[in-house]
Amino acid sequence: MDAPLARIREALELIRTRTPRRYRRIRRDVRRLVIIAAGGAEYWPRVDGMALTRGELTNHSTEEVAFTIVHEATHARLWRMGIPYARALRDRIERLCVREEVVFAQTLPDADRWIAEIQRPLATPWWTDDAIRERRSSAWRELLRPPSDKGGE
Repeated sequence: MDAPLARIREALELIRTRTPRRYRRIRRDVRRLVIIAAGGAEYWPRVDGMALTRGELTNHSTEEVAFTIVHEATHARLWRMGIPYARALRDRIERLCVREEVVFAQTLPDADRWIAEIQRPLATPWWTDDAIRERRSSAWRELLRPPSDKGGE
């Protein structure tokens, strides 16, 4: 089985065994999981799907992938509730998504370490227009880089 797909299955199984109700909600709120080559995890409301990068799936632990799924599924849930990812709401939305990751992390062994790791990125907001623009530009640069510059891929 493809390693990224196996990691998704492991993460979903972790969510299912630790928080069955959350797992059922994710299954209801997210129709698709899409593996992309570059960028970062995102919820795509137009296709009712969650994008995860191949790098995230191969370079992160099962727990970290589960946190990402919980985070992006929270975006999906909010969208379904009629709450758009509007500029004025981004800070509150992202903090809520992180809070949901923390709630999930509390079910895991070594929860305190996971919670500290989850909350650390809040110090540098990734949801500003500039940060989003830079992340997307970086993804395009990665996609357009010649194969010889990608470390043998």
